[in-house]
Amino acid sequence: MSRSYPFLLAQTLAQRYAELPQVEAVALAGSQTAGVADHDSDIDLYVYVNADIPHPEELRRAIIAKNYPLPRRNLSSYRHQLERIVARNDWVSGHHRVAALLASYFDILFAVNRLLHPGEKRLAAFAEKNCKLVPVGMSRELNKLLGAVAFEQNVLAKLDVLLEGLEDLLKRAQLDFSV
Repeated sequence: MSRSYPFLLAQTLAQRYAELPQVEAVALAGSQTAGVADHDSDIDLYVYVNADIPHPEELRRAIIAKNYPLPRRNLSSYRHQLERIVARNDWVSGHHRVAALLASYFDILFAVNRLLHPGEKRLAAFAEKNCKLVPVGMSRELNKLLGAVAFEQNVLAKLDVLLEGLEDLLKRAQLDFSV
């Protein structure tokens, strides 16, 4: 069976991680290994370590630069999509877009703090415990946003407050990616 480019990339990354003394194991999972990947599939690579791995500055900046425009800085931004979702009252799509937005939000937050991403569970608690730099009122604003999505109330306004906090954090950390 021929392997996709993402699968081959994951294999190469796994081999490079395996060379580091801090790495105990590397596992590739998800659609890439199940044989059901398509052109939109991501790479689920799990790196198990026994000590911190340095977070290269180039990687840190690349993560922020890739994710920063997604919440509200381009035409296909999550915020723009949510405006349309609110207008058509499509809350299943709303939950999906908010989840995608929060994935970018936490990617940025962990990169700012030079932390490897811990996975998808208990991100806010992990951030509160381990990040030295967090947006002011982050947990409160996350709860407000998620409550608004659940009850369809003022989603866009609450989203803006959450994202303004992230932008303020980037400026304080001297990582201003605004255009």
